[in-house]
Amino acid sequence: MSTLENITDIRLKEGLLALGVTNKPTCFRPHTYMLFHPNGYATACCYACKYPYGKYPEQSLHDIWFGKARQDIIKAMDNEYDFHLTCDQVCYEQVCIKDQGCMPAIMRTEGFPYPAPAYPTRLELIIDTVCNYECIMCGGYLSSSIRRNREHSIPHKIPYDDEFVNQLEEFIPHVGIVYMSGGEPLVAPYFLKVLERIAKINSEAFVELTSNCSTYNKRTQKILDLLPNLTVTVSLNAISKDNYKFITTHGDIDNVLGNLKKLGSRLNKMNVCPMIQNVNEIPNLVKFCDENNVIINFLYCFMPTGGKLKGIHIGGTNEYAEGIRLPDNVLAQKPFIPEFNLATLSKSKLQKIHDNLIKITEWCSPQNQHPVKHLCHRISALADK
Repeated sequence: MSTLENITDIRLKEGLLALGVTNKPTCFRPHTYMLFHPNGYATACCYACKYPYGKYPEQSLHDIWFGKARQDIIKAMDNEYDFHLTCDQVCYEQVCIKDQGCMPAIMRTEGFPYPAPAYPTRLELIIDTVCNYECIMCGGYLSSSIRRNREHSIPHKIPYDDEFVNQLEEFIPHVGIVYMSGGEPLVAPYFLKVLERIAKINSEAFVELTSNCSTYNKRTQKILDLLPNLTVTVSLNAISKDNYKFITTHGDIDNVLGNLKKLGSRLNKMNVCPMIQNVNEIPNLVKFCDENNVIINFLYCFMPTGGKLKGIHIGGTNEYAEGIRLPDNVLAQKPFIPEFNLATLSKSKLQKIHDNLIKITEWCSPQNQHPVKHLCHRISALADK
């Protein structure tokens, strides 16, 4: 159990005090969380990719969880407040600037059972990259379509197999929540095997499945029938027809909206990546969430997964970003994919975006006020840099 007495880093110490992190586990992730990436590595979270617990199939799931690497991370975090073995300084910087909204793992340790349970209570599975979309902010690491059509590279070798599912049986009885994303879980065939095993062993487990919701068929209904506590988080980055198709490459918003209606109360959240191309659609996206009792969640992307590709992404300059007109949406001509990172905009444009978005808090539902306010805070912080 960590204390602040011996911390010599003043910024870190002040940040931890401001966030209320004093005499408790600094972060619950290494204690309770195991995330499997498409390449077989298991980590505490998406920021901890350089410091994995282990790798499947080189190690068994049991050895990965109970191995030395995870214990070293716990020791560094809880005894020494050393972020270097976990998030590669991301959370360190967020602590130093006292940013509560970006650090759920650190902020939710109040009341955390210590010592932690022996097995993880949460699993996150990103175990297949099969996807029917080619979103402009994504990359071949998470989308097989982008890997094939944009990057013109051979498919990633996915290491997960029937033995992986068998080894999950040791962990499934202890799990309270399973997060699944891809790729596109409702298209990738391998996800169904995992869901069927969860239903067999722990059917009351909560499953949060992130999907573009472009597919709703008998398989989709089977998944819903197997797991009564399964909810869907839709990835939706535009609600206008042309902009949605541009961002996703292949998407049909009318089809998606029809599928969301079929999901009914199973639709729980909406993930939105605020970008230059969709920032003006955010009021309508929030309105949709309010009308359907859905929680909006903003994810922050800075470059395509895997980095920018020469000849495909416009990068290195702010020419496109500085040339946009607000409040109109801007659609670039292919084959180039435009700059989408809001951080590339000028201070005046960011301030205008902030002023437009803060108005949403005057009418949106209470459950969506916090994420909108936090988005405005992030944009304001970008403008101040």
